Amino acid sequence: MSADVLDLVPLTSRSVERLYTAWLQPYIQGLSIEPADRKAYANHLVLTLTGDLPCACRRRLCSKQHTLAALPTSGKTLRAFVFRAIIGPVGLKTVSIAQGMLFPYLHQEYGLRVGLVAFKRCPQPACQQCYEGATCPYCQTPFQPDNTAIISVERLVLAGERGYLPVQYWRCGSGVHTHFYPQTLGQGGGEHASTHDCCPWQGCPQGNPPHGQRSTTLWVRAKFLRG
Repeated sequence: MSADVLDLVPLTSRSVERLYTAWLQPYIQGLSIEPADRKAYANHLVLTLTGDLPCACRRRLCSKQHTLAALPTSGKTLRAFVFRAIIGPVGLKTVSIAQGMLFPYLHQEYGLRVGLVAFKRCPQPACQQCYEGATCPYCQTPFQPDNTAIISVERLVLAGERGYLPVQYWRCGSGVHTHFYPQTLGQGGGEHASTHDCCPWQGCPQGNPPHGQRSTTLWVRAKFLRG
């Protein structure tokens, strides 16, 4: 490796470690990347930044964000440029990480993806927290479909039995009033049965209409689906 490339190694290593220890390890259920693999990713990304290897992101802004040739006009220090390239343009956030250089490899090799995760909003006026599972962990109120809204939150999820599994829900409402409920009748949205699912939430602004023609995939922790 040239001297310039060797200067990049500690920067890419710190960026990969920062992403893993500050976000992926604590928040992505079931994801574990060995230190040797994290080091290999860092070394590979050095050669991608220098243009010796192609970037796997396939994004329109790749030439401006993921190659050192764009550094002189970026207005950033080398350290900030590398951090932004690997972790994402706006730091440790779901949409940002999905735009970073490391994400395509995590998607391909570990099944990491961006998905809409099903959350319940606690109906207790003093709580109102969003949570996963059958009981609000903040106030111990059990989930009841008639008094608890199910919403979606965009998150990074690990697909599979160690992480999240896709579940079909019916969407009700739109915009800030969008909420969901599980399918029980007329599943798949193709041929409609004579009896339809209706939104069970008592707070439904639409007045508890029957389901639409197309379902929505939400991701649910696999452990909550095991009965």
